[in-house]
Amino acid sequence: MLFKDHFSPQAAGYAKYRPVYPAELFAFLANLRDEKEVAWDCGAGNGQAAIGLAPYFKIVIASDASRNQVVRAIRHKKVHFCLMPGENAAIHSRQVDLLVVSQAVHWFQFAQFYSEAKRVLKSNGIIAIWSYGLPRTNGKMNPVVDHLYSEILGTYWPPERKFIDLQYKTIPFPFIEVQASQIEMQTIWNFSHFIGYLNTWSAVQNFKMKHKINPVDRIKKELNESWGAENEENILHWPLYLRIGKKTG
Repeated sequence: MLFKDHFSPQAAGYAKYRPVYPAELFAFLANLRDEKEVAWDCGAGNGQAAIGLAPYFKIVIASDASRNQVVRAIRHKKVHFCLMPGENAAIHSRQVDLLVVSQAVHWFQFAQFYSEAKRVLKSNGIIAIWSYGLPRTNGKMNPVVDHLYSEILGTYWPPERKFIDLQYKTIPFPFIEVQASQIEMQTIWNFSHFIGYLNTWSAVQNFKMKHKINPVDRIKKELNESWGAENEENILHWPLYLRIGKKTG
């Protein structure tokens, strides 16, 4: 099975610069399930969702198809990391209470993954998939980020990115849907950290590979002017596009 690996080269950047999901997200998801034996974070990346689930479940399985991501993942005594694709999971049938996929399901082979999800989930088990859009902060900075995203990098995004642009509304989801809470991700960063985050974008890497220059440099001066002093911290917001389903039978 072909694994589209857009992130191994910047796995270290993912671990260092990506925003952290809010604790309320994991509390909300955990409360959807009375039985809390096993959770599976599929496409776990650096493991931050798995760590967020750890206080609520006896065991959390965190899997990723990228060896670089697994090697650099955050460690926790209740989280078991493994190298495997979501479409072919080494997990016993009807073992998982909650399955989550954070910012990753759009890369999967949908039919194969959902077949595995239904196999490993317990009866009435919960699956939650989510992604997040562009960061929002002060009004001056947002248009600069939008210009980088759409105008400079537009053709360098993998085609699967369209699912995020459409807020996961067009992602196939063969489950009985559960009403999702409105949750957003928020963090406080300085300018240097924000630039590090932009450099984790897959389209930035694709642009650099083709042109041998960093496209973030094109907007860095304008972005800095809209940000304020480099050591100044700003609040950034990301909307979470969350879909939740239940396995029946």
